[in-house]
Amino acid sequence: TDALKAATGFDKFVNDYPKSKYSHRALYAAMVIYDEANQLDLAIRAGKRLLKEYKDSDRIKPTIGYLASFHDRIADFGTAAMYNERYFNKWLDQEGKSGNKKKKKKAKKRRRRRGKKAEDEKKVVLITDKEASDALYNAALLRESMGQYAKAIKNYGLYIKHFPDNDDTPELFLKVGKIYQQQNKWRNADRVYSGYLEKYADRSTPGRMLNVLYRHAMALREMKKVKDSDKLLDKIIEQYNKLDEKARDSEAKLAVAHSRFLQIQPEFNEYIDLKLVLPPRTLKRNLFKKIESRPKLEKKYEEIISYGDPDWSVASLVRIAELSKDLGRSMLD
Repeated sequence: TDALKAATGFDKFVNDYPKSKYSHRALYAAMVIYDEANQLDLAIRAGKRLLKEYKDSDRIKPTIGYLASFHDRIADFGTAAMYNERYFNKWLDQEGKSGNKKKKKKAKKRRRRRGKKAEDEKKVVLITDKEASDALYNAALLRESMGQYAKAIKNYGLYIKHFPDNDDTPELFLKVGKIYQQQNKWRNADRVYSGYLEKYADRSTPGRMLNVLYRHAMALREMKKVKDSDKLLDKIIEQYNKLDEKARDSEAKLAVAHSRFLQIQPEFNEYIDLKLVLPPRTLKRNLFKKIESRPKLEKKYEEIISYGDPDWSVASLVRIAELSKDLGRSMLD
């Protein structure tokens, strides 16, 4: 096609005149055209060559962004994440936030020149805050999907640090806790959940806050702090009962349903442990106790079902069936 001929022509120009001040622009144009023609292998080759041979080009930043996109599209997620991270780091350098004094001085000079008119061949392409945050988010998501949790957490942490006012920052803060939870790093997860409750109360729905409090309670439970966890279960149920119907979303329903399920568990265990054994006096006492306890427990599980959480509704139905089954089996035995 004419487009591919043009790209090939730019490639040839670079090969013939590698030291021309226009070569880096020609290589960039070739990369873009190859991309539009869906020739990603050629686009990647051109982009990598630009980064390697024309390190002072004003097209370095967008080229890194393109390469991140190209590798994502060919499912080379590790390389895509690397280029996204590199793109974000270029933004840090640009804004003077990299921690490198020399780079900060260069960034300061660039910011002074932003308002001045420059020749086209010297015009620097700047990375916007949104482009930087999107790149960092994509890198974190890719690292997480590959199970590279330490790198994912690092990227999410950088996002939270540099883009604290973004709408999705509270969600990403919580995601870090979930990643720690997924790895059974409960102490780290609990620190995140506790931090969320303090930091994002004014940016979260009542249901979300209740859900994070529930996650905090579960983390305490995993750390063998059952008494502290039990206090939070009481608090969750109390706060849920105060919520308006509209505020009782899926997150709130999950929190209250599981909390109540855990509260009932000791009573269920006590019911199961009651055995119909001799002597007759013991058998009679335990039988009447089972018969008396079953409807009370069933009512409590029905209360959980009424909350409307699908998973813990199913679990409660199973428990109700187990109550009847255990009574029948005990009598037969």
